Amino acid sequence: MGKFNEYSQKATPEDADSLMIYDAATKANKLSPFSGIWNWIVEKLTNAVISNLQTSNKTVLGAINELNSKTLSALRQVDVNVED
Repeated sequence: MGKFNEYSQKATPEDADSLMIYDAATKANKLSPFSGIWNWIVEKLTNAVISNLQTSNKTVLGAINELNSKTLSALRQVDVNVED
């Protein structure tokens, strides 16, 4: 087995690729599919509450939706008259 910095690199991982993680509960190294890590990240972003967001909704998706709806609302209020 080579040293960590001697392994080749892969720029774009595939869902079936594996990552080595340390399982703190069992105190053992384990392999995790990249798709599992991605699902974990998505779940964290979906459910995380971030108190310093400057929106009334403090979840990432809720804040994006809130800002998006405010932008659409502001655009609807703009009155553009085009004369030929």
